Order: sequence, then C-alpha cells, then structure tokens
Amino acid sequence: MRPAAGHSTRLKIGSINHTRKAEEFNVRLNDLATKLLSVRGGAYLNWLRLYDPEYPWRKAEFQKELNQCPNRLYYTSRGGLSNIAVRLVEAGVDIDAQWRWHSNALQAASSAGYDEIVKPLLGRSPNVNAQGGRYRNALQAVLTGSYNTIVEL
Repeated sequence: MRPAAGHSTRLKIGSINHTRKAEEFNVRLNDLATKLLSVRGGAYLNWLRLYDPEYPWRKAEFQKELNQCPNRLYYTSRGGLSNIAVRLVEAGVDIDAQWRWHSNALQAASSAGYDEIVKPLLGRSPNVNAQGGRYRNALQAVLTGSYNTIVEL
C-alpha cells in the first residue's frame, strides 16, 4: 500500500466515525430537547416562566400557567427545530393552535422558510387560511420572505 493511499483510507474511516458520532450526538440532543418541551414534569412551563422567546427582555413570570403559553409545536416551528417539530406532529400536537406573533406553527415555520417543517404540517391538513398573527395567514408569511419552495408546496 502506498503511503498516500493509507492516509486517504484513514481519513475516510475517520470521517465515517465522526459522522456516526455526530448522528449519535444529534439523537441525544433531540431527546434532550424533547424532554425540555415535555408538558409532563414541568420543564417546558418552567423554561417559559424564566424566558419568553417572543419577549426576551421581560423578567421571569413565576406565576405563568401552561394555558398562558403556546403549544410546543409553535416554538419548535418558529425556531426551525425540524426533528422535534416532526416528532410533535407525529405525536398529535394541535397543529392549528393559535398564538401571538406568528399565529400558529404553520405561519411560524412559513415565515422563516422552514420547508422541512412546513411539509409535515401540511401533511396533517392544517387550516392554511387561519387568520391572525403578524402576517395574517401562512401564505402571506411565505410571500413576505419570498420562500418560493414553500409556495410550491
């Protein structure tokens, strides 16, 4: 074996090992995020009591109750957490639940161009004409950002 060929083989094997470790890390990270977003145990509520992603400048609201928070799918869609959003959709989370800034998960994902979240949401037949939020509806949210791939969906 020539030295260059041996070096190349070691690099390929090293890349495979790093890729596998990254995938394992990604699975663990998704599991941790899913636990954070769980309504059982209070992690999700406590997170939103301490920090509101829509109003990060506000102080902690320790009296906040779960019914004063958006459903978990809203924030995962808004943040582009596609693996977690898909898990929540598959678990049957209400895809049409309304909230403030972006109205619902479809509008939140659409406004940022997260087509990997929009596709599974559309697969569950959401109310695509739901009115509310900053952009009034999901189509307006997509058009504002010029996300043509989502318009085609």
